[in-house]
Order: sequence, then C-alpha cells, then structure tokens
Amino acid sequence: MLEVRAARHGDAPALDALGAAPEAGVFVLEKNGAVIGALTLRAGEIFGCAVAPEWRGRGYGTFLLRRALRAAGPGPVCTQTPPGNAAMEALLRRCGFRPQEQALPAAGEEPARAREAGAAAGPLSLPQKWVRGAPDGDGENALAVAHAFLRTHVRPGAFALDATAGNGHDTLFLCRLVGAAGRVLAFDVQPQAVENTNARLRENGCGQVGRAVLDSHANLAAYAAPGSVDAAVFNLGYLPGGDHGVFTTPGVSVPAMRTALELLRRGTPEKIVMIEQGQAIENRRCPKAKTGRCMNCKPYCHITTGFSGAGAFSDGKLSLCSDVGGDLPTLVGEQKAQELIDYADGIYLEFGADEHVEGLENTEEVKQIRTRAIRAGLRLVDCPIRHLGTEKAHEVYLGIENYLREHGVEMLFGCTCEDVIVRDGRCCGVVAHDAHQDYTIEARHTVIATGRRGADWLEKVCLEHGVEHKPGTVDIGVRVEVRNEVMESVNRVLYESKLIGYPAPFKNKVRTFCQNPGGFVSQENYDNDLAVVNGHAYKELKSPNTNVAILCSHNFSVPFNQPIAYAQKVGELTNMLGAGHIMVQRFGDILDGKRTWQKELAQSNVRPTLPDAVAGDITSAMPYRAMLNIINFIKAMDEVVPGFAAYETLLYSPELKFYSNRIAMDDALNTNVPGLHCLGDSSGWTRGLMMASAMGVLMGRRLADML
Repeated sequence: MLEVRAARHGDAPALDALGAAPEAGVFVLEKNGAVIGALTLRAGEIFGCAVAPEWRGRGYGTFLLRRALRAAGPGPVCTQTPPGNAAMEALLRRCGFRPQEQALPAAGEEPARAREAGAAAGPLSLPQKWVRGAPDGDGENALAVAHAFLRTHVRPGAFALDATAGNGHDTLFLCRLVGAAGRVLAFDVQPQAVENTNARLRENGCGQVGRAVLDSHANLAAYAAPGSVDAAVFNLGYLPGGDHGVFTTPGVSVPAMRTALELLRRGTPEKIVMIEQGQAIENRRCPKAKTGRCMNCKPYCHITTGFSGAGAFSDGKLSLCSDVGGDLPTLVGEQKAQELIDYADGIYLEFGADEHVEGLENTEEVKQIRTRAIRAGLRLVDCPIRHLGTEKAHEVYLGIENYLREHGVEMLFGCTCEDVIVRDGRCCGVVAHDAHQDYTIEARHTVIATGRRGADWLEKVCLEHGVEHKPGTVDIGVRVEVRNEVMESVNRVLYESKLIGYPAPFKNKVRTFCQNPGGFVSQENYDNDLAVVNGHAYKELKSPNTNVAILCSHNFSVPFNQPIAYAQKVGELTNMLGAGHIMVQRFGDILDGKRTWQKELAQSNVRPTLPDAVAGDITSAMPYRAMLNIINFIKAMDEVVPGFAAYETLLYSPELKFYSNRIAMDDALNTNVPGLHCLGDSSGWTRGLMMASAMGVLMGRRLADML
C-alpha cells in the first residue's frame, strides 16, 4: 500500500536517513507502513527529493513527486539540480518540468563560493534551474507547448523539416528527437542563419542527421515527396543579430504551411507499441547456467522479465482445458474460454509446438489414479497437456516475437512504463522511459499485461487512477522433489497430476501445480531481491527427480486486504533464514521437529537439483496454517502416489504465486476507466501460459472490433 502524506514527528528517524527533517512542507512516501521516500516543497520550490536506496529505480520517486505536486495545487514550481544529476533531471522531465536557461555571470562576478573553490581552473558549472509552468508564472509559452507536442509525436527514425532555421535551436531539437536513424532538413533565406545552424549541428554531433540549406520554405515541395514528412516546424521571426531587411512574408509563409501539410504523412494506420521492461527473448540470458548459482541480476531478473515473461524459462506446459488456469470461464463463459484455448493452441502449433498431447491415453490407469485420489479426499483434474520444454519454449516465443516485429508491432525493450495517462476519466496512453529518453505515448486503447511480476505496479496504478479492483488470491507453498521412480505411475499416464484438496482442520484449498517429470528446481528473483522457488523441465535434458509445487490459497478482505504484501513478508522471512537463498528441508525432519543439515542431504536418495539451495528449517518462516495444510496434503498425496511422503522427500521454500488484485472488467475486457484494459496474470483472472494466451486472443479480437 502506497501513501503520500505530510511528515509527522514520529517520522524523524526515517527522514534523517533520507536527509530530511519533519518540518513544514515535507511530504513522505509510505509503503506498507514504512517511510521509503521524502520530498520538501515550500513556497513553490522543491528543496530535496530522496528515495531509500533499496527502492530506487522503480518509479517511486515519480509517484511521490506527482502526488506532492497535486497537493500543492496549480501554479509554478521550481527547483535546482547540481550539474550532472541525470537521475533527478529525468525525474523532473517525467513530471512536466523543463530546464530554464540561465546566463553565466559576467567576468569577475563569479559567486564567492566558486572563487574559493578554485573554479577558475575550468568552466563554471552552475546548478540547473527547472520550472513547472512558465517563467514568471505567465503560463506555458508557445515554444514550450510546441516542443512538448513534438516530443510526444516525433519518433526515432523520423523525417522532419525546420522551415525557419534561424540559429538552429529548433533544428538541433528535432535532430535529437529523430536520432541517428532519422533526418532533419532546415531552411532559411539568410546565409548567416544557414551557417550558424550547420555549425551548431556539427558542434553537437548531429551533422550527419540534419543540415540547413539556403532556400525559402516556399520551395519545400522540391525537397520532399508528399506523405514523406513526419513533422514540420515554423518558428517565424527575425534572426537575432541578423539582417532585419531579409525576411519571409505572409504571402510566402502561408502557402508554405499549406505545402507542408501536403508533405505530412496521411492515412497512417493505427499501430501497436509494446513496452517491455526487459529484453528481447534472444537477449535474455541467465548466468546461472555458467556460474552454478543465482547472481541476483540487476536491474531485473532475466528469468521473470523480458519478452514472454517467465514463460520463456518455464518448461512450457500448455493446459488444454478450461478447468485449469484461473477464472476466465467465469468472465466470458466456459464454452467461449474453451474456444479461445483451442484457437491459441493452433497458434502455438503454427510456431513449432510439439503435436503430441499428454494425458489423452491410458484411460483405465487414469481411472485408477482418480479412485485413489477420491479415497484420499482429493480431486483429480485430468487436463490434457501440450509440453513445449524449456528449450522449445524459447524457440516458439522467439518465432512469435519475430512475427510481431515483421508485421509492424513496435517493441520498446529495456523500457519502463511509469504510469498511465488519464484525462477526463479516460485512459489516453502511457508515460515511459528507457536509459536514453522519456516517452509519452498517446493511444486510443492501453492494455496492461505485466504478468505476476507487475502486481505491485498495477496496484499503484489502480489506486492512483481509481481503477476498480478487489484483493485477489495469493498462494503460499513449497516445491516438493522426489525420485522419478516414486512418481512413475503418474508421470507415465498423465505427465502432470493436477490434484486439489481441502485438508483438515482449516479446509483451505491446497493444490498441486507445475509438475516436472525429470525436471529441475529453479530460482526466480522478484522486486526487493525476493528469491522464490520454481521448477521447469527440458524436452531432452532430464534429471533423476520429479518436482511439483504444493500451494495453499489465502484470501483476505477485512480488516486486512493486502494478500500480496502478506506473501512477500513470508518470502522475505524465509530468505532471511536462508541468508538470501532458497531453503530446503526433508519431510521427515519436519515431522520430527528438527532442521535439515547439509550433510544429511548428501546422504539422501533424493539429491537436490537446485545446487545452491541451503538446508535449514522452513517451518520457522512458514505460517502455521499454511504449513499444516501442506503437511496434511502431502500425507493425502501419499495415498495416491505411495512414497510421496517419504522421510527423504525434499521441500523447497518459498514457492509464492503473486496474483494481481482482481481487476473489475466486463466480458470485452473493459475496465471502469474507458480506454484501459488488462489481461493475463496481471489481471487476476488467469494463471499460466495457456489461459493468459487465450485472454490475449480475446483482447486482440475486441480491439480489432473497436478499431
């Protein structure tokens, strides 16, 4: 839960760590009861903005500043940044500030502090002043409005015209927008203007991108074909310091503007822009394959973040029935959900998925497994499975990525979405940034599909913009690992046994999830360096073990309604006991009330497939209710699969599934904010690859209908 409020006296220790004090004008950012940021805003001036180091780079500074500005109300706000503070400058730009040019002091008038510091040894660097609103409080000037508009609409690779070069300021501005792949052509009727502009472009490294020509803008049509220009700028006025007897007239400029309109691109079809914080699938690499241990990669985990999300590093199991994978059938109807699954499955096949489907044969043996499950108080969901394998999943999703790129989808990798834009109650696009620039992308329709990793960010968006939602389910559990021989009767018949139970005494829903015959236990890292356990399986490479998750579902409403935060705390406590690593414990040691020691793992028949897991006591961190549910479920599983509850069975912790808050939507995936949609696991309606894929198909069809 995020909250921006005025500082209180009790905040003094946290504020001191952030370099602030509990005085008038101080706003604090509170996350789940802890102060993680502070900002001082008095008399229209910002004196400091700080976020705790462990929370930086996640948009919290932007959130704090925007909420503080909202509390301050309209009117100009200014601040200063020391030279070279790129992070603060980017933050200010995202929040609508612009730099204000400052004149250097005349010779001999340097500030005393500069003289004392020996500033004469090099050029004087002054703090940069930033302003929200116009200088002197007069409101935005025309140039600022024009530049803001151009930043939104001119993309890298564009072709732009500066019809009035002058001294080249607008020309240089356009060159920086179009980048190295773009082109800018400037015009002026004064030789001095052309010379000044070309010199400015060369000095700023843009001589290969733009150039100025000595010609009237009346002749624009001679330099560009109709429909080839992305932007044209007319900044009319006398050349500063130039010959005021040489200028263009309305009789020339007005027809030139009409010509420019003819040169602009027309009839451009609606396009799709995909913003992805991570990398393209071909650039996603987990170093653990070489190092043998998790390297806690920054700024994000390559397993959980990037094109296709965690699915690219999973074992790629596609559940082919609507009984598995979330609650989409509740939203759109069971028949519609199954039709969407069948259609999505056809797409996977087109991109190379294995045609073999697990679980369609051996009907008599399935009946026997179901009978044993019923006797144990469990329900068997015998869902057909199409297994990609981790290596095949990479290949399939790479094919999909290339197909989308080749068919006009613009993909911005390494780009972080800061916030959605809502005007007059309607979503109009997003604000984002990468390492090089900020983006404001206007859109008729905005689709949020961040997966489980984006649960915290989506909650912030919902709270900020009034998107209707309610707390969803959170799953807390363990990953169990046994020898393949123990699971052979199920692996051979079903490949994945989906079993559900409600064990005494609490009757919470407990289920198996993501079974991997011959698979490997793996680690994933989420926000705040939270390490969680997962599992996957390859098509070719096999281990002697089978792993499967056992998850206990938790729902909270009154007075506590933050299931994600609850699960995170469980995970953080487990990580703390494991010194930042995944913990593993033998089932028999849990029943005996003792921890597991590393040497005991080395003596067991079941050798861990996660080599850097740390032996310990997972019960010291696992909530009593969840732990007892898991123990009793494992005992029931032993009746279905004899040997499952053996002394040497391994339990890894924490296995956590952060399902987003359930977003309120209709069957066309519309939220209560027009223009805003949500799908996949981030919506709270799906769990897993296939159901999320089916929801994506539905979203595509709805958008096609609306457009």
